[in-house]
Amino acid sequence: MQRLKCFARERWWHLLAFLLPFLILGGVYALFGIYPFGDKSVLIADLNSQYVDYYSNFRDLLTEGGSLLYNWNAGMGLNYVGILSYYLMSPFSFLVLCFSKANITEAIALMIVLKIGCSGLTFSILAKKKFDFTPVFCLLFSCLYALSSYAVVYTSNPMWLDTLILLPLLILGIDAMVQKGRFLLFTVVLLCLFVTNYYLSYMVGIFAFLYFLAESIRAKNGLFVRRLGTFFAATLLSIGLAAVVLLILIGS
Repeated sequence: MQRLKCFARERWWHLLAFLLPFLILGGVYALFGIYPFGDKSVLIADLNSQYVDYYSNFRDLLTEGGSLLYNWNAGMGLNYVGILSYYLMSPFSFLVLCFSKANITEAIALMIVLKIGCSGLTFSILAKKKFDFTPVFCLLFSCLYALSSYAVVYTSNPMWLDTLILLPLLILGIDAMVQKGRFLLFTVVLLCLFVTNYYLSYMVGIFAFLYFLAESIRAKNGLFVRRLGTFFAATLLSIGLAAVVLLILIGS
């Protein structure tokens, strides 16, 4: 308990880095009358034509029972694992269990603001560990990151937002690999990227490799070849652990 209090006292800005983007986006929703603050809805574009049905059906399967492998509610039936793997593998998807089917819109709105808040939190951790920013600058840049144009635009495609949460942690994982040869954080984060959003994971993978090269050159520790081997081994391990999901998506 004492350690927890000490951590809260010394790292309070991490909590604010989560709360500020969360409250700002929530305030914008309230200002523009997004339900439950008005009669408007977050359900626009793909969120209205696809996601709301997927989340609603996902909730039904979890609460009323049914197969997560095959679904007969679309046409002559379809491979539901493909939809599950592509759209619903984020742990935030389970928030639909906290709401009734009639309130699925509120579940999606909460999911979006939570993802935005978590993006601010992970960037705050990166800003402190990598750049040793002061609390004020941690909060400032966390808000700028979490409420960037990419994040705001893709609130209508919330499956893309998990990548924003994981990217700062991936950078920290690469730093730990280059500086200390540790690969656990990098492997776990890359695995989460592959599982939650394979479509963006290969793009992030390209960034990760380029960032690894840049950090290795900057480090000048004479361990480039060894670290490069670690990088590729950790990447292959992540792909191997996520192979079940990736093969299902390729087959779909």
